[in-house]
Amino acid sequence: MSSDGVTVVNKRELAKLLVVSVVTVNAFMDRLDNFPVVQPGTNGKVWQFDAATVKVFMAAREAEKQQAE
Repeated sequence: MSSDGVTVVNKRELAKLLVVSVVTVNAFMDRLDNFPVVQPGTNGKVWQFDAATVKVFMAAREAEKQQAE
């Protein structure tokens, strides 16, 4: 957690929070426009995500999906 109260997690931690696999997190990132990322991974740097922002984003996508059905 950073000093501003934001919980920054890596892909493995995000997968655990969303109760999915890391492969599924990768699929979300590829498939969903504007998937929220704090820092993209590069050589020597891991992907970073704001856990709360991702949860809100995923909930909104699920709500959109429910409305479409």
